[in-house]
Amino acid sequence: MPAKEPTTFVGLRTAVFFMSWMATNAFKSKVRGIRHKFVFGDTLVDDGVGKEIYEDFLSGAVAEGTYVAVPEPHVVGNGLEFIQEAFKLQRKGVSAKKVVVSL
Repeated sequence: MPAKEPTTFVGLRTAVFFMSWMATNAFKSKVRGIRHKFVFGDTLVDDGVGKEIYEDFLSGAVAEGTYVAVPEPHVVGNGLEFIQEAFKLQRKGVSAKKVVVSL
C-alpha cells in the first residue's frame, strides 16, 4: 500500500529539497572544476538560445539526418475529435511509439 500523501508543509518540503539539490550540485561542480548555469525554459524565447536551437541547429540537423526524432509517431487522426481515441490508445499501452493527433 502506498504511503499517505503529506498534507502539511508540502511547499516548504519542496523548497528545501530543491535548494539542497541545487547546493549539492553547486558543490560537486566546484570540486570537479565544472562551470554551470541554470536555465529556465521560458528564458529561451528572450535570450536567442531558443532560435539557435530550434531554427538554426535542429532544422539543419534534421534535414542532414544527423538528428533523428524518436520514438516514431503513431498518428491517430487529424482533428480534435481524435483526442479521446488517442487517450484510450495511450492507456492501453504503447511501446516505442509517440501517440500523435494532428491539428
